[in-house]
Amino acid sequence: MPDEDLIQKLRLELDSAGRAVAIARSEAASKKPKRMLEAEAFIHVTVREFLAGVQVLDGALELSVWIYLLRERRMHLLTHARDPVTLSNAGLATWGVSRIVKGRAIRKLESAGLVRVERVGKRSPHVTVLVPLTEGVGTVHDTTLYRP
Repeated sequence: MPDEDLIQKLRLELDSAGRAVAIARSEAASKKPKRMLEAEAFIHVTVREFLAGVQVLDGALELSVWIYLLRERRMHLLTHARDPVTLSNAGLATWGVSRIVKGRAIRKLESAGLVRVERVGKRSPHVTVLVPLTEGVGTVHDTTLYRP
């Protein structure tokens, strides 16, 4: 390492007795650490939320609609947005779910009391998830299903 680089990385500070003390600074330590961004989408749901959907839906694609709803609700809450979640065909198409499967899953979830759906003409439905994020009793390992 050249002497000029070493001199630039050293800085003098006064200690409690007023003496000059050399403090080594690396470039990484002097910069503010960057916040990690989501590199790949992830799903964070409770077992109770997951099992509530498993009980009423048939197949992986219908269950994908439920998981998508739960993820979108959690993302909305992180950005301080409120329910309902707009459930678009384009959003679900990225998960491999067709509009027909979406409609079937929404009807099943609505009849089971897990969601409330607001339909306005031919626009994407606005869906409010009725399963609470947390339940007053139980633990993470509690597998009792939500019953409205």
